Amino acid sequence: MTDTCKYADILLPVQPSLELDQVESVGPDTFYYHEHAVEPAGEAWSDMDILAALADRMGITLGGDHPIHNNADFMDHILQSTGLTVAELKAAPNRMLKAKNVMPPRTSEQIITGVKTPSGKIEFVSSVLEGCDK
Repeated sequence: MTDTCKYADILLPVQPSLELDQVESVGPDTFYYHEHAVEPAGEAWSDMDILAALADRMGITLGGDHPIHNNADFMDHILQSTGLTVAELKAAPNRMLKAKNVMPPRTSEQIITGVKTPSGKIEFVSSVLEGCDK
């Protein structure tokens, strides 16, 4: 319990990284599955499990075409563009694999082209929100 926690109306116990299964990028095209080192304590949940449960109760679907209901779904979602799955990483030697799909390097101009905002540019002040009442 920290001083900041004393101001909260609700505290949600979150798992520290040693209690989480995770997918990590260990290079521009290499991914590693990191299994939890210790069993989760008490009633702690991962950040993604908490967000997914809150979204579900609010009627919001996370993840678009591939819904995210928990941390396992989130890890598969992260890997989707690589062509890998968590199951493949778990089964791989050293739990590490090179991505099947690798995006070619892009310049800043290529990244900025086609930004889906009304101005077509990255907006630090949203032109969509300017007309909203505060």
